[in-house]
Amino acid sequence: MIYIVCLLVIIICNSEMDIISFKTRDSLFQGWWSKKQSLSKLPFIKRTILSFLQDGWHFLKTLVRLSEITLFILCMFPNISILEFIFYTILTYALSGVLFEVFYNRKSILKKIESLKKSN
Repeated sequence: MIYIVCLLVIIICNSEMDIISFKTRDSLFQGWWSKKQSLSKLPFIKRTILSFLQDGWHFLKTLVRLSEITLFILCMFPNISILEFIFYTILTYALSGVLFEVFYNRKSILKKIESLKKSN
């Protein structure tokens, strides 16, 4: 049953994310939900750990990622306890977030590495 719920969450969230991106007037809610904010103006914590609070698209993306992580963990560990599930969910979500930030900001990271090499 949880597998079906996760798949439904993924499908519904993806459709609403497309509506927010391409047909904003048709989105579920207006205002904060469909508002696009400039990342450079947001505090660091809201750009990273609390990024799901930026707008509806990021909130829905977080639900998609949590559903995908849930499916992944339950497929890998079918007889997992609730505490182990919570631990692996937090660990997987944090690791995927760190990897996302590294790849998303790779150009600025590479520039910083290059400037450090030049200063030595």
